Amino acid sequence: MLKDNFLREQRAINETKIKDYTLKLCKKHIKGKGAKREEKVRFLSAITPKGVVSFEETIFKYTNTPIIIKDIYGAVSNEILKEIRLFALNKGFRVLCFKNPFLPQYLEHIVIPELNFAVVTENNFIHFNTDARRVHLERFIDKEKLNIKRLKY
Repeated sequence: MLKDNFLREQRAINETKIKDYTLKLCKKHIKGKGAKREEKVRFLSAITPKGVVSFEETIFKYTNTPIIIKDIYGAVSNEILKEIRLFALNKGFRVLCFKNPFLPQYLEHIVIPELNFAVVTENNFIHFNTDARRVHLERFIDKEKLNIKRLKY
């Protein structure tokens, strides 16, 4: 069910808005050249017999003010994070990519330690207790392509 909703949301994405927003975000926060181009892939959350376990406090070891994308299904945040990842790697930065435990082929969070910069996804399983800026996914969705009534929770 989660993957169905992810795919439905993905089909309704306005790619132009995402690319414009992400480029603006990257130019503002990812300046200069990194010391060592490197990518590390990790998980911040896991599915266990006790339910979903999340270690969101790990993000705060790298930044005090992450940018938080509120995205229940993760399709919008995945597209934004992919763009940020490419931009940062092309600038030569070390990038920590955190995968989605339900859909591990997709990104859920990204951290650039050298810049104290992070963009994270907030959903039903992971919540960040901070007053940090939140970006709502609705602005990147073409509502005509998305039939809200058909989303399953």
